[in-house]
Amino acid sequence: KKRRRWGRGSGSGRGKQSGFGHQKSRSTPRAFEGGQTPLYKRLPKIGFFNSSQKSFQILNLSKIQEFITMGRLIPPPDKMITMRDLLYSGIVSQVN
Repeated sequence: KKRRRWGRGSGSGRGKQSGFGHQKSRSTPRAFEGGQTPLYKRLPKIGFFNSSQKSFQILNLSKIQEFITMGRLIPPPDKMITMRDLLYSGIVSQVN
């Protein structure tokens, strides 16, 4: 039996759309709204991401004193309390 040859004219019985029916969209983009301007283009661009922004943590003297009385922060007698001491005691969670 010979194989069928599609798309060889309307007289062959297998012409015109060649078994694929009317033309339709194979895939549409996610934000496609049928020709209407998409929502993300209609809204204004606002804000930006600041990559050099520093994050701050609130630290009160009362909290430092509380950690000293608990014994979690032992200040050196001849030196100042450093950020490393605050980090190791757990008062501050992250140092930038």
